[in-house]
Amino acid sequence: MIDAIKLALHVGLCAVVFWSCFCRQAHSTKHTTRPQIRAAFWLLAVASMVLGIAPWAHMLWPEWPIYRITSPELLMLFAIASVQLATAHYWRHGAPSCFLTHESTSS
Repeated sequence: MIDAIKLALHVGLCAVVFWSCFCRQAHSTKHTTRPQIRAAFWLLAVASMVLGIAPWAHMLWPEWPIYRITSPELLMLFAIASVQLATAHYWRHGAPSCFLTHESTSS
């Protein structure tokens, strides 16, 4: 039962992190948003996808060990998801001004 709860939390939190990154990418463009900001959210989205499918990776690749979800991992995912959710309103109308390129802020 505990493993099922951990798995549900794990997948849910990975989905929240991925979706928040997707939304931030949708509200930014390569012409207006600093490349390092877009790259950071892209990397976080990829990491959340990889981590999200990790519990089933051994079914696709039998040589991989069975992935065990840990409590510290869930705590870190919860912290990342919390930051993403708490800062989402700053992205409602596009990337925050501190994330914009110099060209887009001067025009």
